[in-house]
Amino acid sequence: MRLKVIPVLAALLLSGCTPVQTVVNPAQLPPATDFGAHANPMEWWYVSAYLPAEGLALHWAQFRVQDSRVPVPLMISHVAVTDLRTGQVTFLEQPAGTGEVTSPPLRVRQGAWTLTQAGPEPTAPLSLKAGPLDLTLTPVKGPVLHPPGYSGSADTGVLFYQGITRLDLTGTVNGRALRGQAWLDHQWGNHTDCRLFRQQSGTSPPRPAPRPKGRFSASLRNSSPTRIRSA
Repeated sequence: MRLKVIPVLAALLLSGCTPVQTVVNPAQLPPATDFGAHANPMEWWYVSAYLPAEGLALHWAQFRVQDSRVPVPLMISHVAVTDLRTGQVTFLEQPAGTGEVTSPPLRVRQGAWTLTQAGPEPTAPLSLKAGPLDLTLTPVKGPVLHPPGYSGSADTGVLFYQGITRLDLTGTVNGRALRGQAWLDHQWGNHTDCRLFRQQSGTSPPRPAPRPKGRFSASLRNSSPTRIRSA
């Protein structure tokens, strides 16, 4: 399959958003160390950090969506960096395409963006390289299942929920050296939200939200960034 066809297939898939048939049993919890990919409709990995001493907050997320009508999993990712002093937000995204996830050691890739673990041990350091982020994340604590081990319900669908709640963070953002702490979360299961799918795929605009002064937005689908001015 040629890569340029993937966004078209994604749009067809996301416009339907049919009920998911995969069964997820919350009574059978996975091990806290299970960070690899799964054969479920929705899965994502994300790293977040709030760094008040550095005046920054950051977020990276990698989504992996599977559907029987599409022969390969679809990968969608984004990065957001917020300047806590000015309110400026930098947002970059990679639209639906191909990628890979292997474990152990954990390796998540879409295009040039990667999250890579240095070894098979659950507490081995991770390297995150995504857009402006070039970070080393060293676990201070081991992986855990967030009680009760999943989110959602029988009505909405269930996502198993695990993570590493404390990571020492060092590296650079847009070439600026910084340090602090971050956390890694990983969720997967049969919970699907059409609004989430459509917003991440670009098939519908997100809900209106207050825009901080001087907000900055950019997309990898565009050849140049776009400035969004405050109302």
